[in-house]
Amino acid sequence: MRSILIFLTMAFVSIKTPAQVSKIEFSIKNLGINASGSFDDFYINAYFDNNFKLDSIYSFIRSKSINTGIKSRDRHLLGDTYFQVEKHPRIILNSTQINQIDANHYDVLVEIQIKDFRVVKQILVIVKKVKNTFQISSNFLINRKKFNIGGGSLIMGKTVTVDVFHEHTN
Repeated sequence: MRSILIFLTMAFVSIKTPAQVSKIEFSIKNLGINASGSFDDFYINAYFDNNFKLDSIYSFIRSKSINTGIKSRDRHLLGDTYFQVEKHPRIILNSTQINQIDANHYDVLVEIQIKDFRVVKQILVIVKKVKNTFQISSNFLINRKKFNIGGGSLIMGKTVTVDVFHEHTN
């Protein structure tokens, strides 16, 4: 009996499941040059109906996980002029309406909350089913000033490009 238990334990440990691959990246012009970065700690969940059509999306980012590759810049972005992470630890995106355009494309109305500011925005979401995984992606623009990020900076662009990719195992 003990041999069977050891064998089953070893077999269970050796089974590898595919890792989820997800990323949230951004870029913004600063002094006319693209400055880019990512968030390293976030949660994305997409819900699908019985026909495997996208039904809803909910995600949040831990603001303090910002990573531009420059630690001093990251610390600056966590402060009062930008994300105010002590008071507002999360950035939230939640779908409020989803319309399927074709087999892989969805027109999604989302509410984005950064700090105490909420903006409703239409974004395109692409969903591809690959084996038992859904690959979900979106690329959209937000106006940082609508969230009172960066104050009245004249050297920083107001448009932020956001690129999201998520693999969701069904």
